[in-house]
Amino acid sequence: MRKVINQNRLSKWEAAGGTLCFLAGIVAALVGSLLTAFAWIAGAEIHRWVHAAGTALLIAAIPLILFAGFCLDWAERGKEKALHDPHQRGAAVLAQVAIIATITGVALLAPAALHAQQTIFNVPTTDVLDRGKVYAELDVSLKPTDSASVNKFSSLVPRVVVGAGSRIEIGPGRRNDC
Repeated sequence: MRKVINQNRLSKWEAAGGTLCFLAGIVAALVGSLLTAFAWIAGAEIHRWVHAAGTALLIAAIPLILFAGFCLDWAERGKEKALHDPHQRGAAVLAQVAIIATITGVALLAPAALHAQQTIFNVPTTDVLDRGKVYAELDVSLKPTDSASVNKFSSLVPRVVVGAGSRIEIGPGRRNDC
């Protein structure tokens, strides 16, 4: 009787924890997206912490949703496994909790400021395209500047190349700078 009561308490905690983690992950993703968009629109000079907080929330959403799935799955499996052998279940749970804690710790300790490099006109090979083959790309970039005369600089570069045969490629390239 006591085993059944403890099992019901545990399954309720797991289901509630999974639901709360899932909701927290969704809210973190939404708020992180809004803060990141606000930082792009308002500029990093106004609110420097907004972009860092948005990035941190977006990163935190992933382990929260993963942990929610783990808890909900654990609640379903717990009912069957607890009746068979409770001693084996403890070691497996400890290993899973250690893995999740490690992933969450790494995600939270990761730096909020990351740097990326962008390459324009990335052609997959140096060979000429065969007749009728098409290569297309769209390069969109937003480059903030520190200049007082230019608030932001963005670039939209669509590119399409079609192989015409006899080692000839045809394609318009257009660059729109804003």
